[in-house]
Amino acid sequence: MKQEDVFEIRAYSFQELAMAYGPELSLGAATNRLGQWIRRGEGLKEELLDVGWTPRSKNFTPMQVQVIVDYLGSP
Repeated sequence: MKQEDVFEIRAYSFQELAMAYGPELSLGAATNRLGQWIRRGEGLKEELLDVGWTPRSKNFTPMQVQVIVDYLGSP
């Protein structure tokens, strides 16, 4: 894997992270899908809540992004 192929763990907006996971989707479809994955992912929502995320959050901290990547894999 080349260095530029490595997903960077940093702060992301919800929309930005959603598009990273679904670049082939429209923005609306990508954000809906990421939201569904968070709501339905076994343990994902609970772990995100434990690290300070709220359902109304518009941004993810680097720690929250790491939790998502741990559950979903790199985009």
